[in-house]
Amino acid sequence: MDHPGPRQNSWAGPSHWGVPLGDDRVLGRGPRRVPALAMLRALWWSGQFHADPATGLPGTIRQRAVPSAGACYPVQLHVLCGAGCDVPPGAYAFDADRGLLVRRGDTGMAGSAAGGTTGTATGAVVVFTALPQRTAAKYHHRAWPLALADTAYAVAALVHHAAALGIEAEWPPGGPEHLAAALGLPDYSAWQARWPDTAPELALAAVALGAAGTLPTLEHLAAGAGAAPSRCADRRPRSLAPAAHWIGDYRPGLSGGSLPFHGFPGVTASQLARRRSAAVGRPSSATGIPARELAGLLLEQALATLPLKKPASCRVLPLDDALLQDPLLADQCAGQQWIRNLDGMLLFQTSAPPDPTGMWWAASLSAHILYTALAADAPLHFRPIGGWTGTQDGWTTLHGLGFTAGTPPERTPHAGQ
Repeated sequence: MDHPGPRQNSWAGPSHWGVPLGDDRVLGRGPRRVPALAMLRALWWSGQFHADPATGLPGTIRQRAVPSAGACYPVQLHVLCGAGCDVPPGAYAFDADRGLLVRRGDTGMAGSAAGGTTGTATGAVVVFTALPQRTAAKYHHRAWPLALADTAYAVAALVHHAAALGIEAEWPPGGPEHLAAALGLPDYSAWQARWPDTAPELALAAVALGAAGTLPTLEHLAAGAGAAPSRCADRRPRSLAPAAHWIGDYRPGLSGGSLPFHGFPGVTASQLARRRSAAVGRPSSATGIPARELAGLLLEQALATLPLKKPASCRVLPLDDALLQDPLLADQCAGQQWIRNLDGMLLFQTSAPPDPTGMWWAASLSAHILYTALAADAPLHFRPIGGWTGTQDGWTTLHGLGFTAGTPPERTPHAGQ
């Protein structure tokens, strides 16, 4: 195992804890406000910690509402805030250890707003980057699809939470170079030349948040050069040649302009706080709950409401008990034998060479199912399954979503991966 490096970059700017937005969030009282910091805290911070496997006592990794392969949590959150947020306008990095926003610089506020009027832009743009060093240290060549899947789950969680707050969300156009430039960050390959002894980040996706018709764009809220992160030479941050090569060929799974997210059921902060991955140390003991039938209904609903077009080469394959016991299946997901303890699984597969478009669709659909079920308090627990290798009968598995039937008290306090 390689040195994992830092879990996040640290920034030395002013810290912001956020302020309540008051009654102007109520419908009919002007533009919908965006509690940017409160939303990010609901997704990416918790006062609870995963248990240390060696001692059973609380460890150093916080439980989060968004799953991550191996609890590596490579996804980093940056936000460009305009007017009407719970922090002053500016460019921020989210400090996941302290649960606050650190100001990195100002945002450009002048110009034409999305609604066509001239004035101060309102709302926020959240940009998702990935710090791949920890994931690569653990998973090596499998790190890149895992980092992409982790990002897709974070995007889906934010969009579902925005729906619960009545906030519109869109995917603004722009590739990694546009996202990095808007944040005032260097490209991955040039990161350490500009900021030595800091951890290079890959800019992968963004979500604009605001009121209908006035959503901000990257151009509205682009940051200046901004401050550099603090050096952390003792954690041995470094650039990864495979990551630089991968990001050079990477194109987002969406193209052709903004994509609106509408009609999602909405997940509240309290529901997000309860999300844990299914316990898989033993077979499910739940009885009388039609887990596979319920998962089928959730899949049908998700396919109808996910605003991502299914690639022609992709499919979803439901697995029953008999197929879950196939020893070849565990071999195809890096020997994860615990999948035999699941009540069912959905496989997201492609007959074409895997690419970011297929991966975004697979992981986004899987995440959409998970958060739709969470919003409905469905009696299912899910566990995303990455690390699939090889091709079987012409189909390559991009992602898996395992599930078990159960009630909320059965959720284990440390199962958050």
